[in-house]
Amino acid sequence: MQVFYKSIPKGYYNIWLEMKNLVDCRYFLNYVCEMGKKCPYRHCEQARITHIECPRFVQRKCNAITCRFRHTVDK
Repeated sequence: MQVFYKSIPKGYYNIWLEMKNLVDCRYFLNYVCEMGKKCPYRHCEQARITHIECPRFVQRKCNAITCRFRHTVDK
């Protein structure tokens, strides 16, 4: 099971819960996610082939599941 919540600052956990389908699955990015469609995190092929972080996602302004840039959360 993936655990990204430890990197979420206090007070932002509820916001993160609403946004986690916009956060890239780190296992998918490394070609090892076994959950497939059951995975609550984003699986975007275009984001997998780039290493560029989405500047709008960092500012909490990008809510595009199909965004071609990465939507990652710091570990």
